[in-house]
Amino acid sequence: LFELSDCPPTAWARSAREGLQILETLDPPPTLVLVDGRLPDGHGLELIRTLRQRLPEEKCEIYLFSADNYTPQA
Repeated sequence: LFELSDCPPTAWARSAREGLQILETLDPPPTLVLVDGRLPDGHGLELIRTLRQRLPEEKCEIYLFSADNYTPQA
């Protein structure tokens, strides 16, 4: 976890499970989440589905990125 002087707190997770654990501790909740399509413990789309259930969409933008040539539809 690190902070930039004029930016809200930023968190970094190495897995979906770690990301969800961090999410539970953030107050206020994040306004932007970047998700890798390939996570060590699952696909980023599954994490996005979980995030959408836990975060109101109007308050948090979620983006999936991937170096893969194929990403299934969300």
